[in-house]
Amino acid sequence: RVAEPEATAFTYVADAPVDRWTLAVLDRFDGVSWTADWRFRRLGTALQPDPAVTAPTTARTAQVTQLDALLAPWLPSQPRLSGVQGISPFVDEASGTLLTQSGPLAGYRIAWREPAVDAAELADAAVDGDALAELGPLGPIPPEFDELAHEATGGLRATFRSALVLANYLRDNYQLATGENVPAGHTLFHLRRFLTGPDKRGTTEQFAAAYVMLARIRGIPARLVVGFRGPGQPSDGGRYVVRNAQATAWPEVAVEGLGWVPLDPVGSAAGAGGQRPTGLAGVAEQVRSELPKDVSRLSDPPVAPEPGDSASSADDAWPWSLTLAVGLGTVLASGLLAWLMVPVVRGIRAVRRRRAVPVRAVVGAWAEVRDRLRAHGVPVSPGMTVRDLAPAAARIGGQATVEGVRALAQAVDFALWSGSAVTQATADQAWASVRLVRRGLATRPLGARLRAALDLKSLFPPKEKAPRGAGNPLGRGN
Repeated sequence: RVAEPEATAFTYVADAPVDRWTLAVLDRFDGVSWTADWRFRRLGTALQPDPAVTAPTTARTAQVTQLDALLAPWLPSQPRLSGVQGISPFVDEASGTLLTQSGPLAGYRIAWREPAVDAAELADAAVDGDALAELGPLGPIPPEFDELAHEATGGLRATFRSALVLANYLRDNYQLATGENVPAGHTLFHLRRFLTGPDKRGTTEQFAAAYVMLARIRGIPARLVVGFRGPGQPSDGGRYVVRNAQATAWPEVAVEGLGWVPLDPVGSAAGAGGQRPTGLAGVAEQVRSELPKDVSRLSDPPVAPEPGDSASSADDAWPWSLTLAVGLGTVLASGLLAWLMVPVVRGIRAVRRRRAVPVRAVVGAWAEVRDRLRAHGVPVSPGMTVRDLAPAAARIGGQATVEGVRALAQAVDFALWSGSAVTQATADQAWASVRLVRRGLATRPLGARLRAALDLKSLFPPKEKAPRGAGNPLGRGN
C-alpha cells in the first residue's frame, strides 16, 4: 500500500459521514507482534446489541463497494456491528472484525450502532473494568515505560480523562514521521526507540501501539486498531473513495456504558484531507481539545463508594479468630508444630482474601503477592508500590513473577482509582496474577522454597502501615 498510495482500497456510500473504518482489532503483544484472541463465527442475519453499551444509540448504515482483492481476508467494518447484507462473512462479535473466505467481492451493506453522549458526561466517564480484564497480555514492559506512563498521564488515575491526557502528551511531545526514511516497525525495539529515543518521530502505528502500552500500564483498557481513515469529501455521486494512503492505526479505550471509543494521539498531521472525527470519536475529540495544557490543573473525577467498606485494606480485614488461633498455636504447640502450621495458616488466609467482595479481593491479591515475596527474602517497605517489587521479583522468580506483578498492578490501579464498580472479573484477573507469581517462585531451588514455606514473618503485615487515605498502593510510578 505504501508503494501505491493513490490506489483504491474500497469505496462506500453512507447515510452520514464516517471518519474511520476498522480492518483488525489487536489487544495482545509479545514484544514482536500484535495479535488478538479472535473468536470468529458465521454471521447470521443480525447481531444482538453489546450489553456493555447502555447509552442510547443511533442506527447507521453504509454500502461498501469496489474492494481491493488485497484486503482479503479482512473486510472494512465498524464497532458495535449490527448486521451485514449481501455476503455471509465471519465475525468476531467483541470487536466487529469481519473476515471472508470468498474470492473478490462486489460489495456488501453494513449496519452498526453509534452511541450518543454529550461532552460533559464523557469528560467524567469511567473506564470499563470488565474490558480490562478481558484484554490479552502485553509481555515484558521496560522499566522506563512505567515512569513515562506516570508522567504522560499526569499521575491521574485510570479514567477517560487520563486517557485523553495521555493522547495530548503524545501529540505535544512526538511527531508523525512522513516522507522518506520513515522509522517503520512495531516491535518492542521500535517502540522503545520511538518513545525514549532522541528523534521522537513515528508512524501512526507506532503512535497507536505506544499509546496502548502506556495506557495499559496505567490500568486504562486500551486496544490497537488497524484500518482506514475516511475521506473528507465524496467524489461525484456522493461516493467516498478510500485510498491506500489513508491506511492508518489508532487506539481505542473502553468506556463504561459506551463501549470502545476511538482516540487520535497523532493529531491533525495524520488527518490532512481526511474526514473530521464524527459521532463518538467527534465528542471525544471535543473533550480532548478542551483539556487545559497544564495537567496540574486537572483533578480526578469523584470515585463512587464501593459497597462493603471498600476503603478497608486486606490487612484491616484480617480475621481476629484466625489471629487468635495462630497465637494459641504458637504458645501451646512445640516449636516444630508452630513451623508446620505456617503453610496451613497461609492457605486459610489466602482463601479468605480471595473470597472477599471484589474490591477487597483485588487488594487481598496484592497483599498475597507482597507476603509471598517477603517470604522469599524480598525486602518490602510500607511505601513500596506494586511495580516497585518487579525488579526484586525478577531476581528471584524470573519472568513469570515479573509478569504477574505487572498484571496485578493494572488490576489494583483499576480497582482503587478508576471510579468504576469493581466486578468479579477484575478480582479474578488479580488472582490470576497471584498464580503467575507463584508459578515463577516455584522455579526456585528446593531449599529456598522450603524456607519460604515456613517463614513466620510473612504471616503478619509489615509493622508500619501507610496512613489511612493514602489510597493507591501503586503510588507514584505505577
